[in-house]
Amino acid sequence: MNKYLTALLLLVLTATAAKAQPEPGTTTIYPRLGFNLSKFAGDEIYVSDDGDPAKSKYKFGVTAGAEAEYQFTRFFAASAGLLYSMQGTSYDEKNTYDPNGSYSLFKDVKYTMHYLKLPVLAVFNLGYSGFSAKCGVQLGYLLNATSSNYYESGQVVDGERIPNAPGDEASGTVTDVFHRLDFSIPVGISYRHDRFTVDLRYDISFTRNIYKYIDSGIRNSNISLVLGYGFTL
Repeated sequence: MNKYLTALLLLVLTATAAKAQPEPGTTTIYPRLGFNLSKFAGDEIYVSDDGDPAKSKYKFGVTAGAEAEYQFTRFFAASAGLLYSMQGTSYDEKNTYDPNGSYSLFKDVKYTMHYLKLPVLAVFNLGYSGFSAKCGVQLGYLLNATSSNYYESGQVVDGERIPNAPGDEASGTVTDVFHRLDFSIPVGISYRHDRFTVDLRYDISFTRNIYKYIDSGIRNSNISLVLGYGFTL
């Protein structure tokens, strides 16, 4: 009896997934909204000569836009879109301390990058499961970049920190520091149920240096989780 119930359940799920897939020859528009976790891969900040850098860590951002997907067959489609993506990086607090000399404190460091992205993807439907694998190419254009940080330095007297001056909180536009164009290979997996989709993607950047004036090999690293709703034309 349990075998028959299991077989019936699998049949129903397969039929539901097949019905959810767009028909070959159709185009579906997906408005998308989600969030990013991004950082500068390989980037480090040094505030002294102690050899201990402040490493970059992931920063939260949002992404939104729309993609159009054309269904060639039951199992293959292609998509192109235009997305806004808020990316950047933040850094661990960097704190150097010499009990008989000086100290420096560097914290709350953030870069916020606003990109406009054009992804072109191949979509491979994994049977009738509702899942699909995606990969392709993506061009990003930097609209604007800002930075913010807090820095303080001073002397250590009898174990107490005496600032040389009040701590400095700085922020401003740093767009000209970075290259405008960023090329990447987005790869990921998507799940579709009826008209709703959930996409998980990772952008493999092959722009090996995002800074204009530093030959460092620093690149963007970005993970996105995006929801979509399809309108079939």
